[in-house]
Amino acid sequence: MKKLTIVLPVYNGSKSIERCLISIFEQDYPNLEIIIVNDGSTDNSNEIINKMIKNESGKDIIYLCKNNSGVADTRNYAIDIAKGEYITFIDQDDIYAKDYCSSYMSLIGEDVDIVVGGYVRVDNEKNELYREHLKEGKWSQYIVMAPWAHVYKVDFLKKNKISFLKSAIGEDVYFNMLAYAYAGNVKICEKELYFWTNNPESVSNSKQRKIDKGIDPLLLLKRINERLPIVYGEKKEFIEYYFIRYIVWYILFTLKQSDWKDIKEKKNELFEWLDKSYPKYRNNKNIRLKYPQNDSFRNRLSVCVIVRARILCLDNFVLKFLKKLL
Repeated sequence: MKKLTIVLPVYNGSKSIERCLISIFEQDYPNLEIIIVNDGSTDNSNEIINKMIKNESGKDIIYLCKNNSGVADTRNYAIDIAKGEYITFIDQDDIYAKDYCSSYMSLIGEDVDIVVGGYVRVDNEKNELYREHLKEGKWSQYIVMAPWAHVYKVDFLKKNKISFLKSAIGEDVYFNMLAYAYAGNVKICEKELYFWTNNPESVSNSKQRKIDKGIDPLLLLKRINERLPIVYGEKKEFIEYYFIRYIVWYILFTLKQSDWKDIKEKKNELFEWLDKSYPKYRNNKNIRLKYPQNDSFRNRLSVCVIVRARILCLDNFVLKFLKKLL
């Protein structure tokens, strides 16, 4: 039976760490290594963790404390020391279903580099807010970029030098875009076994909603593009489409709370980069209402409208109209 390493980064997680750890300790997959990294917490996370792991003496648990350096450094360090042949992640606010690990590992074969699945978004009372179900299909792997939705082959990550980018935005996107570009075989888990707790104070729910010069998506896109291997065919089209989709998402996500001048400048900057890096992107076959299959209609429609409007030089008009509606 293959060993699976679970990585839990912790930073001031005293409000939620207990239930997170319980969901890890209750996994029905027997061959687990659990790496908990306390990333310089200043609350009583350390006391809670020590108390809980004392009652789990039969489990393979590594608990480390270090100075705060961010979640990217923490995850990269855990990849380096992991003894498992496969690795997955969990965030301190979230929980696994009891069969998360066993269900993912049941899809592992010798040629499988990555398994990815959907999730259930819940509030602090575990009430369901949204469910992301992934269906079998090539595009499905690009829908969820969070590392906790994946199981990765460790040798595959190390061989291709895939690591998390220390960045104010998108360290998970960077990691998974490289992983998918290098991966030979990606499997889809068609069960939702991860419960992602909605946090109104997270970066994505607060700082990213307004254009901020300190959180620049262009730097992220450039860093990904610099590291991508040469790819062909369908994979190339999907990666190109993902960049288009990411730019459209960022513009629409920041539209409501940003000044029009900032929106216009950032939109032009991002599309100018796209024009330079992928000059034929307008011909991507996925810019249609029917494609890519398994993506939401809302995402497909947004991409089609914004890209087609830009081709017709109507994108400023469309965005001003949408800003008034929001």
